[in-house]
Amino acid sequence: MQVVSTHSHLLSDAVDLDKIAESGMFSQVWLLGLHTGWNIRFNNGLYHPAPEEEMLEDARRFPGFYLPFKWIDFNQGPDQVDRAVERGFVGFKGTKPKLPYDNDKHLEIYERISRYRTCMIFHTGHVSTPSYEDRVPGLGYDALNMSPSTLLKIAKFFPEITVVAAHCGVPWQNELISQSFLGCPNFYMDISGGEFSPALTDFVCKNAMLPAALPSGETGIMADKLLYGMDVFFGHPQLHEDIRGELKRVLAWAKGIEESDAPWKDRLENIFSGNAARVMKYNDLAPQSGDQSK
Repeated sequence: MQVVSTHSHLLSDAVDLDKIAESGMFSQVWLLGLHTGWNIRFNNGLYHPAPEEEMLEDARRFPGFYLPFKWIDFNQGPDQVDRAVERGFVGFKGTKPKLPYDNDKHLEIYERISRYRTCMIFHTGHVSTPSYEDRVPGLGYDALNMSPSTLLKIAKFFPEITVVAAHCGVPWQNELISQSFLGCPNFYMDISGGEFSPALTDFVCKNAMLPAALPSGETGIMADKLLYGMDVFFGHPQLHEDIRGELKRVLAWAKGIEESDAPWKDRLENIFSGNAARVMKYNDLAPQSGDQSK
């Protein structure tokens, strides 16, 4: 089964990216930019996300495999969108706004993104929060500003943007099973984070058959709106070993579904790669590789 990780990050000074690209584990990896002030601790060290230019350079080394998404700074204006497109980003990532995602002050940014008919992935649900002393000026840590309900207006106002609710909005994932969301053709969800937690797998299994509108104008099911993402950092051998173990566990879950009587089991390939191909088909900034989805 082909696997696209639609929610991943890149370490600064990343190594062994060629080994991941050649391993066959993934057919594509989407690299989502992060704000300054983020760090990750492992292997008795402190590591940081790759700066934007480093991310772009690594993506250029592996055309069509690593796709770079720019983090949107909600404190800046819409011109950041044009600059990102000129530099080679294929989509955008939103997280930690000081105001709700759908606040009218942000609409100019979304209007500019809509001109490029591309994708924006929004962190939804619980959010990593530092200590009071370590908080980053200009960022917001109120999870309610990032609840799934803050995305519906954006998806409705700007149908040219593929809006993705990352992590399915856990713990508010049940907001997403309404036809307000599922009936919106340009709205998707990614099942990432929490090591593919029971909250996510239960949500998928219980609701996968709900009817959902697709960009083609056809009616599909909720499983056709789900993107798989491994919310991890690439760029270090130890992390890559962890990724191999996690992917093995996730694919074992998928095999269990394939061998079950679940009526949506024929959509597993869509979840792991086909839906991502559909999203990129409707993305004018992305390399086109054909629609693998049913």
